[in-house]
Amino acid sequence: MIQIPSEKDIAAFAKFQQDGLPAEMGVEKAVREAKRMERIGQELEALGPETRDELLQMAAEDKLFDERGVSRVTPTTRDDKIWVTIIGLLTSGLLYVGRYRLIERFSVVLVVSFTFITLGNVVSLQTTEQYAISGQDLLKGLAFGLPDGDASGALVTALATLGIIG
Repeated sequence: MIQIPSEKDIAAFAKFQQDGLPAEMGVEKAVREAKRMERIGQELEALGPETRDELLQMAAEDKLFDERGVSRVTPTTRDDKIWVTIIGLLTSGLLYVGRYRLIERFSVVLVVSFTFITLGNVVSLQTTEQYAISGQDLLKGLAFGLPDGDASGALVTALATLGIIG
């Protein structure tokens, strides 16, 4: 498991340490951003002082990515490509020999499993102070409307979510 903040979070934390929060930021957003910066700071502290300082120095010098755009922070992996190839070939083989019903039933099992795992994760989040969902958060999420701030970004996110769901 990768236990390091993302490049974007590291860069945001370095900017926060240097400049603080923008004055024009609303109170609610400033409180949320301050909590986020505190969490990122704790994650960086957990890496040790040398690693933390090195990452913040890289962020200050805009060197979190190399000249090819590859992250110097997040390790690259190949296992995802291997699994996609294996599953793609297996699925193609099953479809070729006419075993669509097997794929259909397996997909139903996956959807049901995903649903229960998601519900379990929501219940588990309630045991944490930082990520617990309050009744007010739930009502705000069910209300129609776009969040404060960049409405076009929220709309793009909503449409992308609908696109993923299909």
